[in-house]
Amino acid sequence: MRSLQHVHEHLATIMRNEAAKLFILPREVRDIVYEHLYSEHKPIRVGKRNEWSYPRSARRWPEYGLLPLDTAGLMSSYHVGAQIAMEAAMVFYSTNTFHIEDLKHTAEFLNTDQYGVGILPRDHVRKLSLPESIPDRWIHKLRCQRIRLQTLEDVLPDSELEDQYEDWLARKRLSLGRKLARKSQWRTDSRSLLEPLCHMPRLQAVEARVWGRDCWPDEILDLPLEERRYSPLFIRLRQNGVKLKLEQYEVVYDHSSDGGYETSEVSNDISSWFDEPTDTDRAFVKKSEQNASAPVRRDARWARVKLYEHFQLYKSRRGL
Repeated sequence: MRSLQHVHEHLATIMRNEAAKLFILPREVRDIVYEHLYSEHKPIRVGKRNEWSYPRSARRWPEYGLLPLDTAGLMSSYHVGAQIAMEAAMVFYSTNTFHIEDLKHTAEFLNTDQYGVGILPRDHVRKLSLPESIPDRWIHKLRCQRIRLQTLEDVLPDSELEDQYEDWLARKRLSLGRKLARKSQWRTDSRSLLEPLCHMPRLQAVEARVWGRDCWPDEILDLPLEERRYSPLFIRLRQNGVKLKLEQYEVVYDHSSDGGYETSEVSNDISSWFDEPTDTDRAFVKKSEQNASAPVRRDARWARVKLYEHFQLYKSRRGL
């Protein structure tokens, strides 16, 4: 066993000496080398892995890590030295798109030195892809109660929505007990799970495909009820200069010829809904609201105004 350890240390010394030759190159050229080794053409999946996909030495990581193994080996400071490992990790995080498979892993991924080189993903990741499912148990009851919203009068007021949200948080904290409530794991709503994204200094783009609701073609739906659950965080990202690519999809039911029903999926690009509304948008909504019994329409101008009004309430309640 000692002989194997000696051989391993000897090989590591050789690797460090060879890796040091990279310092002959300017930093810009070294970054090109790292990018060639680590830049992927498709998003890198961030999620828990089975323990057997990791060597025994790696199983000390929490649930065996969130990222794939470092196959190139340049992010191992033991083998290539601390400086090269840090440079390689910076390029790895800044040039790739990371797909988070479950939002509950977001904070752990962003705040964990995944490869032990002193680099945190939150400081360098520029592109993120989010899962399709954005969990929100607190709004499920509201969705069931208001499945057939017809007019502007039926829209749940922002203050009432926020009251119910805060009530849900209080009840969940109480049900879990004081010990667990002091930790962060009890926060499983979309706002808390998306919050870490607002504190990423180099984040440039976020892509997500979010679920709307199942409906029949003749149903007129309340546009901001679903989106208000996560809209404050996406508006904050837009204000930080982050480019959003958000696609909302819904399952539409229709009667079939045999007496049953058929389903089809409808997609809608809602990226612009989280921009700050223009004066033209506000004028359009003001004119629409003169008739309170007007039907609710899925219009981007109306969405921007209503979601931004809700965002102002959100900010005032949180002292932002």
